[in-house]
Amino acid sequence: MIKNVKESLVELVMGDAILELLEADAPVSHEALIAQLVRNLEQEQRESRREAILAAINEVQESIKLIDRTGEKGTRWNQQAVKKSKLLQMNIASQDVGDKKH
Repeated sequence: MIKNVKESLVELVMGDAILELLEADAPVSHEALIAQLVRNLEQEQRESRREAILAAINEVQESIKLIDRTGEKGTRWNQQAVKKSKLLQMNIASQDVGDKKH
């Protein structure tokens, strides 16, 4: 159960970062996502969210390594696909729940 809560918080902070990129009309890429997560980490005061942001950064970095190993190119995501993703839907649905700082 605890693991699911931690995983959910990681998904939430990653979704927050993606949503912030989309709202800023910024390109959505692995690198941009890491940069946004780092900015969020610098501003976050709650330890649970800081840990989740660090875990999210690690997940994105691992994803980049996997892409590099498999030889796939193009780490940019289609913004329309991202907007419709389950991750973002969960984030949007949970905006009124949890410990969001907004």
